Amino acid sequence: MKALKIIVTFILSVALISACRDDALSPVPFDEVTTSYGGYVKQIEVVDGVYHLDDLAGSSFKLKVQIYDAKNGANFESLDIYASLEDNSPKNGTINPDEAKVISFPASQFTPDATTGLPSLELVIPATTAISALGITADQVGGSDVFNFRQVLNLKDGHSYTTTNTGLDVLAGPFYSAPFTNGVAVVCPSTIEGTYSVVSSGVDQISGAPHDGITATVTLTHTSPGSTSYDVDDMSAGVFAELYVSYGSPDKVAYVMSEACGKLIIEAGDDGWGDIFSGSGTVNDDGTLTVNWKTNYGDKWTAIYTKN
Repeated sequence: MKALKIIVTFILSVALISACRDDALSPVPFDEVTTSYGGYVKQIEVVDGVYHLDDLAGSSFKLKVQIYDAKNGANFESLDIYASLEDNSPKNGTINPDEAKVISFPASQFTPDATTGLPSLELVIPATTAISALGITADQVGGSDVFNFRQVLNLKDGHSYTTTNTGLDVLAGPFYSAPFTNGVAVVCPSTIEGTYSVVSSGVDQISGAPHDGITATVTLTHTSPGSTSYDVDDMSAGVFAELYVSYGSPDKVAYVMSEACGKLIIEAGDDGWGDIFSGSGTVNDDGTLTVNWKTNYGDKWTAIYTKN
C-alpha cells in the first residue's frame, strides 16, 4: 500500500507540472523560474576512468558529457569540477585535503551534438591538475587512492546545480545518467594472470567438519588486455566440488576478481547456489595470493594461490 501511494503521488506530480516543460527535452519537469531541476550533466561515456600510479604525469580522467537545461543548452554558462581525495594507501602517510576546485569548462568549449544539438564535450582532467589543486604532491598519492570529482553546473540565470540540490530521480535514475560525481581510482600495473595451485582451509557448513587441505588448480585470465580485473574459473578453488556438489551446488564458481595495487577484491554476487558470494585478499611479497571468501550461508574460507 505504501508503494502504491508513492506511485500515485508521483503520477499526480508529473501531471501537474507537465504543462510547463519542454517535452522534447526529456522527462525532467523543467520550469525556468521555480524548478530545482533546471539542468543536469548527462554522462555519455567514460573514455578513461582511472589514474595510473606508474604514470601519474601521463594519466587523465576522460568523460564525454552533454548539458541539458530548459532552453536546450542556451542557458548553460560553465561546468566546474571539484575534487576530494580518499586516501587508501597509509604506507606513504595519511592525508585528508579539503575539497578544492580543480578546473572549469566554459560553455564556449562545448559544441552542439550532431543528434541532440545539446552542448557536448569530452572532459579531460589530468591527474597532475587534480593533485596540484588539492595542494598535495604525487609522492602522497598511492595505489588504491580514489579521487572523487563533483560537478557543478552553472547557468546564465544565476542558478547552479550539483549533488546537494538535484533530485534523487536525476542523480540515480538510469535514464538521466547524471550522478554529478565520479570516483577515479589510482591503479597499479597488474600481472597476476596465470594458472595457480591452490590450497584452501575452512569449515564444511553442512557437516561442521574443518578442512585445511582442499586442493585445486585455478586459472586467472585478464577480462580485457591490460586490465586489473580477472576472470577466475573457480573462485571456490575446489571447495564446492569436494563438499557441496552432491547437494546440488555447481562444481565450479566462475567469478571476476580485481586487483587494486596489491589488494584483491571479489564483488558480491550469486554463488550459483542461491547464496551471496564475496571476498577480498592480498598479493603477497613472494608472489602468492591470499584470498578470503565467504557466503551468507556461513562459509568462510582462506585460499593460498601459488603460481605454477
